[in-house]
Amino acid sequence: MAHPKTYMMTAPDPRVVGTSIQSSDLVAGLLQANPGFVIPMPDSYPGWYPGKAAGMTCIWLGQPPPAVGGKKVCGFHLGMIPEYTELGLDGTIRKRGWRAIFERVMVTGLVQKGRLEQIFRVRLDYDGKTPWCQPCARRTVWQPATCSSGLCDKHEKARLIVAQKREVRNEVKYEMKKEGIDPNAPHI
Repeated sequence: MAHPKTYMMTAPDPRVVGTSIQSSDLVAGLLQANPGFVIPMPDSYPGWYPGKAAGMTCIWLGQPPPAVGGKKVCGFHLGMIPEYTELGLDGTIRKRGWRAIFERVMVTGLVQKGRLEQIFRVRLDYDGKTPWCQPCARRTVWQPATCSSGLCDKHEKARLIVAQKREVRNEVKYEMKKEGIDPNAPHI
């Protein structure tokens, strides 16, 4: 089964575990986000739906089978839901994570990202930005991007120092040009 290579689906690094959420809390939040969802529980729903025998539930828009016209949005296991999807060695989904579930309901246009972030108090960054500081991520150190520049505090301070030095250098070059000295000429 092909799956998108987004950080919404799988962890950016195998060492990143993330936080789990109880399926009952996930269901309550999803129903708050879109009251049109129907999420049957296997032990209380009389009809059949895919995954029921395995203890899974599905998010439906409309009524699940045997009713006609219901549309399956996404299925997931009950119990603790990991942040990131757990994949088998062959690449198949073993347990869908809550980020992948959120991605599915956002992609289908049934719930807006901001609404999910508000209800679940998480940062999803589905707009292509990553929640990790990129210079840290290149070294496989997973520091959250806490600054508006998308950097961690340490890299933001370094960026500001470099910007200040660049500004001073430009001011010196300006003063040299003003006095008729070539700023690019070698100086003693």
